[in-house]
Amino acid sequence: MSGLPEDFDCTITDWEYVYSLCRTVSEEVRAADFRPDIIVALARGGWFGGRCMCDFLGLDDLTSLKLEHYVGAAEKSDEPQIRYPMPEGSVENKNVLIVDDIADTGESIQRAKEHITGRDPTRVRTATLQLLDTSQFEPDFTGERLEGWTWVVYPWNFIEDMADLIEGVMQKAEEDTFERDAIQQSLSRHHDIDRIEMEIAQPGRLEEVLTEMEQRGVIESGGENAWRLADWTRVMSDHNSDSGPNADQEAADRADSDTSVGTDTDNSKRDSSDVADVGPGESSRREQDAGDSLNDTPKSGPASSAEITALIDAVQLKDECRTGWQLRGVSEPESVAAHSWGVAYLCMVFADRATADFAARGRKLDPDRAVRLAIVHDLAEAQTGDIPTRADTTAQTPAPEQTHTAEKTAMDALTGPLPDAVRRSWDDYERRESPEAVFVKEMDLVEMCLQALVYEREDRYDPVEGDPDAFQEYDALDEFFATAEPRLQTTLGHELFGQIQDRYEAARSHTDSQ
Repeated sequence: MSGLPEDFDCTITDWEYVYSLCRTVSEEVRAADFRPDIIVALARGGWFGGRCMCDFLGLDDLTSLKLEHYVGAAEKSDEPQIRYPMPEGSVENKNVLIVDDIADTGESIQRAKEHITGRDPTRVRTATLQLLDTSQFEPDFTGERLEGWTWVVYPWNFIEDMADLIEGVMQKAEEDTFERDAIQQSLSRHHDIDRIEMEIAQPGRLEEVLTEMEQRGVIESGGENAWRLADWTRVMSDHNSDSGPNADQEAADRADSDTSVGTDTDNSKRDSSDVADVGPGESSRREQDAGDSLNDTPKSGPASSAEITALIDAVQLKDECRTGWQLRGVSEPESVAAHSWGVAYLCMVFADRATADFAARGRKLDPDRAVRLAIVHDLAEAQTGDIPTRADTTAQTPAPEQTHTAEKTAMDALTGPLPDAVRRSWDDYERRESPEAVFVKEMDLVEMCLQALVYEREDRYDPVEGDPDAFQEYDALDEFFATAEPRLQTTLGHELFGQIQDRYEAARSHTDSQ
């Protein structure tokens, strides 16, 4: 929920109400004499509606499409991107109904329609259970239109949304311990969540949310029927006991004040990246673990044997060569760890410009957090090895899905005994949804091109010494630029890429002035 104002209205829904919206949409589809052959549910928010509508419309053909939203320059690449596409041929020559839970800006369902239309369906229609008046896209079928803007809490993401909201109101309060009544009063004051309405929609579930927050280490017991933020209490204690001139700043640094409210990308209702860059009504994607602190739950005493083993495994990254350079026959190619340092360094150098770019779009970038993500962004390769991205996707082995699965398994082993923030930083980078993750990926691509320029200037590669078949369609180190450019999302990234590419081409033609 990062990017929203401190106070905003929320609406709590229940299963029965959402089920009735599914029925209403299905009736509209029938009344329009549209007979879908398949429903495409946008992950994850559209899954419940898609399944229910299959039941109402007598369909057994249901598939899913996952989109993600990347923040950057206002260009076509800035639109929601397909992350998990549908099986090949799944909508060909079929009437398709695309289903999502809510349209906020309408970007994701519009992008989904464009994507599916290009896969040779017979007809394509769109449906949302709810439609906000901020949406620039008008679905063909809608269960309910909402005037104004509200953050809808659906029953399938009740715990994660309420945990976010409760953490947020605790962080805003001056108190460090909260009883149940104080929590409910804060939810009402900041988010217009009436306790009676919540009990009607989701009876007795506040206790469940608080228990889950304790299990996740977000809050801890502050006495009988009272809770406090697990980290925030230590920050406040340090702040109150430190009378030095920098006490306020040091406490803010330890608290990492951009934590606000953070969780998975999905605000189930916004899950399909149906968000914009600024403000309520154009809600920003939530950012999980926004403002992670490496002081999750500080441990006392020496490191454990398991921690030392994990560190030994991690430093293998310093000996893992970047495979793409090896394939091209680069002499003494850089290691993955060296590349990670380069990315972190670029994040530090260009932090101010990137912060201004994101601020212009209503999003806050934390430079320190970006550097943390950069440090761990390729950590899994200490176990999996480096798998280069190829311009020719048919040459990409193993498949991206297999690579991601292998990397997640590696991260389980590499970070298991370490502070949770290490793994969360990697997870955040992999989702590529927070401003920091987008920025790090931009610098990852820019750093690769910068390294290619260095190797070109130093004449450090010989394709004959590498894999002669690996780069058949590209001269010199051109493929590295070819794979980087389409993936850039921000103005800063494109500008840096253009400057580096110009110098690379000058180096190839021996006109580079260094």
